[in-house]
Amino acid sequence: MTEEEIEIIKGCIKGDTNCQKRLYMAYGPLIKGICLRYASNEQEGEDLFHDTFIFILTHFNNFNFCV
Repeated sequence: MTEEEIEIIKGCIKGDTNCQKRLYMAYGPLIKGICLRYASNEQEGEDLFHDTFIFILTHFNNFNFCV
């Protein structure tokens, strides 16, 4: 895990919207691609992506650094 990723995660844990945006910009396309691949249509994939990202952002308090 890079120092930048650690900084983003720590910021997301604190609720820093700038860090949340950085997370979205860095990993959003990858997560969206995975969601679209497993969905039966594009709308379902978009919904899954939205739900997944909201889940990630609301569960950072459970994150455990293993470094």
